[in-house]
Formats: sequence, structure tokens, C-alpha cells
Amino acid sequence: MANFEKIFKEQIILDLGSSEHEKYGFTETSAKNLGYDGDFRLFSIQDAKTLYKVHYWTPFNFEYIQNSKMAMELFEFTRHTRNGELAVRIMQRSFNVLNKNILLIEDGVLGVDTQKAVNTYKFYKSLFKTMNIIQGMYHIFEAEGDIVSSNLMNSHKTSSSSCTDKNFVRDWIDKIIK
Repeated sequence: MANFEKIFKEQIILDLGSSEHEKYGFTETSAKNLGYDGDFRLFSIQDAKTLYKVHYWTPFNFEYIQNSKMAMELFEFTRHTRNGELAVRIMQRSFNVLNKNILLIEDGVLGVDTQKAVNTYKFYKSLFKTMNIIQGMYHIFEAEGDIVSSNLMNSHKTSSSSCTDKNFVRDWIDKIIK
């Protein structure tokens, strides 16, 4: 099981360069939208930790991911996009691209089937790299304002390409991205 405390400590280092307008990855508006009702000048690391756990960790069941690197990736993407369902959907899509035996429903829910499939998947590095590729595509689409392509990231379809194609994709990813 992934440990929120450990992952939070590693992730929060990325946001130590806080400014007066942003603290630990939150602006005053984003913190208040999530229920923080204090003076933002007093917003503490503990306040950030509480908001992250309540809104960006627990609702998406990230604690049930056994590989802490994978859980950290899901949490980090959720922090940046404020969309844990999309993070899970990208993981499901990545799994479907690579796997030839089980296809997950790409619904953005980290339920029992997704947990079991991901936690027992032996090609972890390929899965992680594929997630990074799709996340990169998502960020590019968002940066370019490409609504059509961005919507492709949000589809609920289940991939059904052949086993040969899936083996090729997995092997290609391992060769290209090291």
C-alpha cells in the first residue's frame, strides 16, 4: 500500500519555492475553494497536507496502489491538473495499450479490477513510461488549446488492438525511452 505521508513529503519539496500568491501548490482561491477558511498568509504545510489528502489522495484510492512510484505519479498528476479521475483514466488507458490479456474499463475509477490489474502487472516500467507519454500528450493538448485532442484523453472506450500491436508498443517504448 502506498504511504501518503512519504509521498507527500517527496512531492511537497517541488513546491517549496512558494510565493506570496502560492503556497505548497495552492493559490488562495484554490485553497478556499477546497474549504480552507483561514488567512492565506498563515496557510501552513499542514493545511496543504490536509487539503491534498482529503481532495487529491483519498477520493481516488491511491493508497491501494502497491508501487509507491506509481502512486506518486498519480498523485503528482492529480496535483497539477486537479483531476484524479483523469490520472486514473490515463493509467487505465496505458495499461490497456500494453496488456494483452485483460482490458480495463477506462472510467477513471481506481476500483478493485484496476487495483488488481495494476498491482500485479509485471511490466511496471513500460506502464509508467506509457503514462508519462500520455500525460505529456495531455499537457501539450491543453497548452495548445486543442479541445478535440484533449477530449480524446477523456474517452471512456476500452482499447481492443491486437496482442501483436500491444507487444510492439511495449517494446518500442522500452527502446525509445530509457
